[in-house]
Amino acid sequence: MTRLTFVGDDAAVSPVVGVILLIGITIALVALISPVVFEVSEEFSSAPPRASFEFTYTSDNAVTITHVGGSPVNGDRLSIAGLEDDDVDLSGQTYRRGDSLVTRESIDPEATQVRVVWTNPSGGSSNVIGSSIIPRR
Repeated sequence: MTRLTFVGDDAAVSPVVGVILLIGITIALVALISPVVFEVSEEFSSAPPRASFEFTYTSDNAVTITHVGGSPVNGDRLSIAGLEDDDVDLSGQTYRRGDSLVTRESIDPEATQVRVVWTNPSGGSSNVIGSSIIPRR
């Protein structure tokens, strides 16, 4: 009976195959996980601005809303709820401390609050970043 023997050293084949498998698994995991990580990071970058507003009411049922502190706010992303005119145009301006968003705008007689609403630029959500209960006279 003839015995077959290998000529040469095959000792390094198993570690090389193992390293190639580990690299392949790592690349596959990165490809699967990275879209989730980047999607979550976009949500955090689209967080609403932190700003404070002062609501000043007049006896003739009107309100003035003034930015009094915090982050500047892009008017293209803002709307005001609780006014008679729901289509107050705030676009084209960035509101900073001391700027008035609306001046002497008539309040909706049915409203109980006036709210400053910020809309997320990536869509899907809006946040109230300022609100005030309307005092009744």
